[in-house]
Amino acid sequence: MKKVEVSVVIPAYNEEKNIGKSLKSLSQQETDKGFEVVVVDNNSTDGTAKVASGFTGKLNMRVIKELKKGRGAARARGYKEAKGDIIFSTDADTIVAKDWLENGLKYFNDRKVVGITGPWRVNDVAGFAKFFLNHFQEILSVYPAIIIFGHPWLTGFNLAIRRQAYEKCGGFDADLNAYEDIDLTMRLRKFGKIKYAWKMKVVTSGRRYKKGILHGLWDYQKLTIQHFFSKKMVYLEDDR
Repeated sequence: MKKVEVSVVIPAYNEEKNIGKSLKSLSQQETDKGFEVVVVDNNSTDGTAKVASGFTGKLNMRVIKELKKGRGAARARGYKEAKGDIIFSTDADTIVAKDWLENGLKYFNDRKVVGITGPWRVNDVAGFAKFFLNHFQEILSVYPAIIIFGHPWLTGFNLAIRRQAYEKCGGFDADLNAYEDIDLTMRLRKFGKIKYAWKMKVVTSGRRYKKGILHGLWDYQKLTIQHFFSKKMVYLEDDR
C-alpha cells in the first residue's frame, strides 16, 4: 500500500442513497499519489456506514463515527483523524471528477498556498434553478469574493487545505452546523494564499433548491444575517 500523502474527508448523515456514488468517483481517481478516505458517519440512522464499508476493498478507507451532530463537528473529527499532509474535503452527495485530486494538488506546489476550493455543478434539479446554479453561481459568489477579499470562500464539499496551516488556524469549529467552511476561511487566510482551482470540479446535489431557487437561496441568506450580523449560532436544517 502506498504511503498516505493525501486524505479525503467525507462527513455523512443518512446518505445511504448517495454515498456509494461519491466513493465510486474517488475509487476512479487518476493519480499516483497515495491517498486515504475518511468517512465520518455523523450518527446516521440508516445504512450509510454499511454502504461506505463496502468500499474498503476498493479504497484505502476508514469509517469512523462522530456522535456530536453537525457539519462542523463531523468535518473537525475527520480532519483530526486524517493522516495526509494535504487534506481534501467533499460531501457524501457529491461526485468528484477523475482528475479532482491531481488538479487540486498542483496548487500546493506553491508553498504559500494554504487552501483551495473549486467549481461545482448540479444535475438533479430542473428548469431555472438548474440553469441559474450552473451558470451564475460563480459570477455571483466567486468573482466578487476574489475582487473584494482577494480570495474565494472555501466550499465544504470541494476544498483542500494544507495540514500545517489548518492546525495553526484552529481548524473547523465543531459547534457550527452551517458556514463552518466560511468561518474556517476567515481564520485560514491569515496564514497564506487561498486559491480558486478552476479545474477541480465536482457535481453535487441541488436538493435544497427543489422547492425553488428563491426558497433555497433564502435558507442561506437568512443564516448569513443571523451569523454575521446578530452573531447567533446558526443551524442549517437537513434537507432529506
